[in-house]
Amino acid sequence: MPKEGAQTSIHLCVSEEVEGVRGKYFMECKEAEYNRKADDDELVEQVWHKSLKVTGLAGEKLSVHLSPAFYVKQKFEPVKGVCTSKVRFDGKIALVTGGNQGIGLETARDLAARGARVLIVCRDAKKAAEAIADIAATTGNNLVEYRPLDLASFSSVRQFAEDFNSSYDRLDILVNNAGCGGLKPRLTEDGIDVVMQVNYFGAFLLTSLLLDKVIASKPSRIIILTSCIHNFARLRVDNLHKFVGGFGFFGQSLTYANSKLCDVLWTKALAKRLPEGATVNTVHPGIVSTDIYRSLPFIAWKLVNFLCDIFYKTPKEGAQTTIHLCVSEEVEGVRGKYFMECKEAECSSKAGDDELVEQVWCKSLELTSLALYVKLKLEPVKGVCTSNVRLDGKIALVTGGNQGIGLETARDLAARGARVLIACRDAKKAAEAIADIAATTGNNLVEYRPLDLARFSSVRQFAEDFNSSYDRLDILVNNAGCGGLEPRLTEDGIDIVMQVNYFGAFLLTSLLLDKVIASKPSRIVILTSCVHSFARLHVDDLHKLDRVGYFGQFFSYANSKLCDILWTKALAKRLPEGVIVNAVHPGIVKTEIYRRIPYVARKLLDFLCDIFYKTPKEGAQTTIHLCVSEEVEGVRGKYFMECKEAEYNTQADDDELVEQVWHKSLELTSLSLGRTGVLIACYLVYSLRIRANDAIRLVRKKRPKSVQTSGQILCVQQFEHYMLPQTIVFSSKETINLTKDRKTSEFTLKQHLYRQRATLHGLEERAFRELPKIVYCICERLLKLCGCHQSVGLDFRVKNKPFYKSFMVYKLRKSKPPDPTTPEEAATELDRIAALPMVEWRDPVEEDIERNLESVSKITGTANNGSIPAVRIYEAFTVDHHSLPDERQKYLKTLRNDINQQREAFCKINVEEDPTILTGLLFEWLEGLKQPVLDREDLSLIVGRAYNVESCVLALTMEDIMLLEYLLRFVTRLRPLAANKKVDILKRLLAALTHQTVCVNGRCLPTRKDFQRLRDGTCSQVINFMLRMIVELQKDMIQPGRDDADVVVPQRRFRIKAWK
Repeated sequence: MPKEGAQTSIHLCVSEEVEGVRGKYFMECKEAEYNRKADDDELVEQVWHKSLKVTGLAGEKLSVHLSPAFYVKQKFEPVKGVCTSKVRFDGKIALVTGGNQGIGLETARDLAARGARVLIVCRDAKKAAEAIADIAATTGNNLVEYRPLDLASFSSVRQFAEDFNSSYDRLDILVNNAGCGGLKPRLTEDGIDVVMQVNYFGAFLLTSLLLDKVIASKPSRIIILTSCIHNFARLRVDNLHKFVGGFGFFGQSLTYANSKLCDVLWTKALAKRLPEGATVNTVHPGIVSTDIYRSLPFIAWKLVNFLCDIFYKTPKEGAQTTIHLCVSEEVEGVRGKYFMECKEAECSSKAGDDELVEQVWCKSLELTSLALYVKLKLEPVKGVCTSNVRLDGKIALVTGGNQGIGLETARDLAARGARVLIACRDAKKAAEAIADIAATTGNNLVEYRPLDLARFSSVRQFAEDFNSSYDRLDILVNNAGCGGLEPRLTEDGIDIVMQVNYFGAFLLTSLLLDKVIASKPSRIVILTSCVHSFARLHVDDLHKLDRVGYFGQFFSYANSKLCDILWTKALAKRLPEGVIVNAVHPGIVKTEIYRRIPYVARKLLDFLCDIFYKTPKEGAQTTIHLCVSEEVEGVRGKYFMECKEAEYNTQADDDELVEQVWHKSLELTSLSLGRTGVLIACYLVYSLRIRANDAIRLVRKKRPKSVQTSGQILCVQQFEHYMLPQTIVFSSKETINLTKDRKTSEFTLKQHLYRQRATLHGLEERAFRELPKIVYCICERLLKLCGCHQSVGLDFRVKNKPFYKSFMVYKLRKSKPPDPTTPEEAATELDRIAALPMVEWRDPVEEDIERNLESVSKITGTANNGSIPAVRIYEAFTVDHHSLPDERQKYLKTLRNDINQQREAFCKINVEEDPTILTGLLFEWLEGLKQPVLDREDLSLIVGRAYNVESCVLALTMEDIMLLEYLLRFVTRLRPLAANKKVDILKRLLAALTHQTVCVNGRCLPTRKDFQRLRDGTCSQVINFMLRMIVELQKDMIQPGRDDADVVVPQRRFRIKAWK
């Protein structure tokens, strides 16, 4: 039934249950689910816009006044805003462009009603007179004036600004209201599109020229009228001044939109640059029926009028947001915002593009020829140091203190009671300056010291004289500088402008730092310039000449001033607490620094200085502020201007550039070793086996400014990281923790020899090419302890004697197996050989060297005059090292770690008196190898060829046989010791070489759970092979019928050939 069907509709019309429910689908008086197509937001928008088009509410998008977006936006705008502020403006001055009609007229009327002196600026004098009469009649304020201004002519804008600046001393409110739209595309006399020039560039130039009056009137306000049409802008920065949309209505609309977006971007850029107290905001007044549309084509004009009749605001309503921004306390301190209906609103997302803001700002400066002018005008009011601090008893040094800013700085410091040293080249001018200071301050503690910053030798001489004459330096002002000199190199090979302005001051400060630090609290002030913003810095070419000509001189000057700021930041990081260092831009000061620049350029600078200059006394205020003020106590590494901290060029925020310039400066002033310091530190890591940080400290101790950059430090640390695994001798848990890598801390015999070659050098490297140094040192020390070897400290042996021996491998001849067939018989043969006199079996070359070393031992005191019985050595070999007392185990571990981490720890082996500790080290090293020296394959080979020594030797690897041969020689040289005890030593060595347990004198050694028992048969066969090898070794060393001098030492090339 229809009545039943209407129930849900009635429910949605009247029920309190659906209060606040929106966009839902209902059925049977309750919410229901709809088709999922309705969840497609894109489809929703497509249907919405199609509906607008079909119903005649849509038009071309670029047609601002006909677009559906514009229509719908306006229909849903909030209630019209009204300014409710009652603020009075008596005694203040307001300037309204286009104030003769429309929104401008209503704005001027309201400001006049509040008591302000109002200037109406426009082209039409007749309309302006009518407007002034109207305002006077309605407000009773006769302080309303007219001034002619045509924003379409830059000459007119400049003439107006000149007249205003000469007539008025303040400007509290500046309303950039004037604008135009719908004009036929044409260029003004300045070559700019007329709509862009009237709506944007003219206002930009006008505001820039009046900025000093606005800033001088703080708190003051700037209001810029824009439009919501800026959302449709299509901006190309390079074509700001050109036609962009063609000659039709839509082209005119697009140009208008671009001009309004530029207004928004300009507002944001200006807000960043204005000092505190001067605010700037932009406003969209709404759709107001004014004469701005009078130049539109007839049909468009009629349509706009029709729309305004329906949706319009009156000019008075349109002026409310502008008036709100002029007078309201609510917007106090609000800057760079977009307002609509007396409240902040959202602007186009393009206005949030900071890069676009800066591009449009710079392009505007370029097109209005204001780059230098605006930069100068945006400087804040001249700062003045107000501190009354006394400096009695303190010492201040001012470079270039004989004239200009330096003279005024020295005068002020002297007036505060300080002893002031003026350092400069010209003694005559210095004498005149000292007389002037004494006359004006009454302080006679002002001295002159000669200093030429263009010569490092002069700087060093000055520093030497100062350091020997004074014990403190409380204030150091690096004021001296130069500019405009003809490009040339100093005697130190550096561009003269860079050396005087930067490198000379850098060297001077570095040489005086000890005195400055000793005088804490102390201060260093470095004079720079805003010109640093134009620097083009290449670190590797800091000392070289820039381009020839005036621009080359300019960039050298700019580079030197940027370096001053970078140096300030680097110095602030390195100085201790209590020493303050800051940089200062004194402003545009007319001094003698410009006396050498070309005539034309000097005249131009003189002209600028005449307009915008500071006196030297005014220019010195910020320097004095940094020298004495309590406000900057603890402030370091900052850039100051007008007695307060300021922003510097973004290049100075590059920490990497700061460090690069710092180290390049150290290098060029010969205060650093540069890359040589890194090489020395790496060599110390390599040769002394010390940590990277310790090596760096040693280098810095000799040359304090060396190895400073993160890159240099990292290089040394990476070298240590590379060398650390190479220097590991003992593989253990401690070394794994040290290297953080098990693979690098575990090694085979072959890997150890390879690493050993990388860490040793000179004679040591040749001596231990085929033999582990740790094994050699331990065995030689054991022989020395039992009196079997007159040895000396390792350093003396290595320095005088390369390690070469008459290895038996090259003398072996193929023959039948020797007579002894059992280990017992071989041991008897060993006893016979061992009983021979030492001279008959020792290497005559070695014997001759050791005779020479004996005399060295007497001088150095390293010779051991006493000895212990050889049986003690035997006991040390056969003891269970894993069962030693805890104290000795701890000592053994400490010694092992010392050898791993310190190269000189090898010397501890040469003075160790306990054979048990020495043998413990030997077995720990052999048993700690990643693979046994004699693995299962080697054992099988030896067992199968036990009676053919030559065949076994040639089948084993070179490194295995070299180590085995040395150990056998060691056992042979233990005298006097019974043969059976030597066999026990061989068994214990066999256990270490094979990583297996062997029965020695009734005990299984070593007692390690991870070692398996070596079969007795295999053990006997290998011991038999060792004894036969010893016999062959003795045959090689004993050559009856020859003198010692006739013994021929085999050459290495035959040995290598044998293994090939």
